[in-house]
Amino acid sequence: MTLDEILQPRLIKSGYNIPDTDIKIVRHKDNRLAAKGIDLDVVCQTDRELFDSYQFSQGKNILNRKYFASFLGVENKLAKFVGFYRVNGIISEKEYLKKHPKHTKWLKIFGSAKYYYDIEQIKAKHLEDLYDRVVINWGNSPLTFAQNGLKKKEVFEILPKGFVKDFNGYLELLLSFNELEKITKEPEANREIIHKLMAVNGIYLIRDEEGNQYVGSAYGKEGIWGRWRKYAKTGDGGNKLLKKILKEKGGNYKYNFHYSILQTLPFELTKNEATGHESFYKNKLGKKALTLNAN
Repeated sequence: MTLDEILQPRLIKSGYNIPDTDIKIVRHKDNRLAAKGIDLDVVCQTDRELFDSYQFSQGKNILNRKYFASFLGVENKLAKFVGFYRVNGIISEKEYLKKHPKHTKWLKIFGSAKYYYDIEQIKAKHLEDLYDRVVINWGNSPLTFAQNGLKKKEVFEILPKGFVKDFNGYLELLLSFNELEKITKEPEANREIIHKLMAVNGIYLIRDEEGNQYVGSAYGKEGIWGRWRKYAKTGDGGNKLLKKILKEKGGNYKYNFHYSILQTLPFELTKNEATGHESFYKNKLGKKALTLNAN
């Protein structure tokens, strides 16, 4: 199945009969931002205006068709569908900054772009339920981030609504706060991760994008999931220094947190045994690294 076989019928249903020759597809995967700890997927999910101000400015005139479908690069050669847009034309940087004031963040990182576009997202109700679900095979040229038309792109998979990611092992699991929050809201679509996290106790690490870290232990009848679910609900999980940093930087700073597992522990371990392992990791990493641990 190709991308146009999925998108075109839904566009037509929504009143948009668009020739394939009028559509461009763009795949965003910016290693420069990743090196600075900025996750474009998190930006896309939590601050759409900021994400759009990133993609609507370019060094080359690549958005030179009437419409474009936007994708985020995921593992290997895959790309996830995140939006469909109409291109109204090129505007000046001054006009662009007036329309997208948040673009000043990207200016500090990249400097001025050569092309700024007046673009609007197509609000097609028959299309929007495919966002974050349709994954395509981008092909053998992953660095060619702008290509023509929908017809040549094979659909790799259509994910369940609300699905976050596959479980590939405890030590390989890394979740952003945004992903953790989505998992709690869509438990059926993410039942494998929840089941795996409920099956073990463990020592986990929380870090933010400034390098602050916290080591904690999870024990009890719901294992690691029982503890992480509390973080998803409150942002701080009751931790003193996490509360402090959220108060200082604002509640949305929780979207800078990332969660990973340092070691799994047997489910029958007692609280004292689990906290003993926690102390071992605190000593191993050192107090200077664990700026979010109060002890």
